[in-house]
Amino acid sequence: MAEVAGLMLRRKPQKVFTVFVTWNLGALWRRIKKFQRPWAPYNPSRNLEVPADTTTEVPRSSEKYLRASKEINPYAPEIIALAMRLGMKEKSKIDYAKAAYTYVKNSIYWYMESPPVGEANILKKGYGLCFSKTMVLAALARAAGIPVRFVSYKQKMEGGFIQLVAEEVAPDLAKEINEKAPAFTHGCVELFLDGKWIPMDITWTDEEEVGLDMPLTQFGESPFEKWYHVIPESITRDENPPPVSKMKLQISLSVFLLRGAYDRVNESFNKIREAGRQKLAEIGREKYIARKKKLSVPPPPLIFDE
Repeated sequence: MAEVAGLMLRRKPQKVFTVFVTWNLGALWRRIKKFQRPWAPYNPSRNLEVPADTTTEVPRSSEKYLRASKEINPYAPEIIALAMRLGMKEKSKIDYAKAAYTYVKNSIYWYMESPPVGEANILKKGYGLCFSKTMVLAALARAAGIPVRFVSYKQKMEGGFIQLVAEEVAPDLAKEINEKAPAFTHGCVELFLDGKWIPMDITWTDEEEVGLDMPLTQFGESPFEKWYHVIPESITRDENPPPVSKMKLQISLSVFLLRGAYDRVNESFNKIREAGRQKLAEIGREKYIARKKKLSVPPPPLIFDE
């Protein structure tokens, strides 16, 4: 968003006033009319049912990629309850990992909001950003004894998401913004299964990907080059994600400054999800996957086993 704002400042300075003042005042007034706090999320919490399991015993590990940390708690009662529901005790590790991947990918919506903190809170509210979803999947995997590491990198985005943002914030500059392909920091996780690290990107739900007319990201498929172009030298891997408090502060400030613009992006995503839902109902998931495979060449996997 910073690069988009910089381009507007150089090319359309009057648009900056619209985005930072007019839209924000409109967003504030909408919340006042609803008796909400001034910068309340555009989308209310989904308030999903999140039971707690305090009776099932789970072996605790102190090994790297398996242990709990300040950011990841695989032993939270809510994580244990969900893990049990997904078959942690009955399924093979790879079948359980597939169930956890599918659940997190499609149960937590993507919204341009200050993300909830803590796996239980993310599950309850039902929305978050990419790192929010990766933390939930990491906790579910480690609870079942599956090692997890976090991958972060910068990528240049074009089409799809960046086109959506550009058209919402500065439609008269959308083509130029898309051509410049601004760089964004992103991340996914890798699970250690069958003797190798397998990358998994759970950023978008199936409905969101279909609504954006993107290929469906599937279990065990390399996320690189699917909807962005990774800058190889920016790739880093770690046992845990960057400190959540630091990321939340940065994102919260961004949301505060661009509340009106983010409201518009979130409204677009509501429409995108609905369009994707209808399209999947009409043609089916497998047919959509087959159709997309005919139109694109799958990228080579980028798996690093250092």
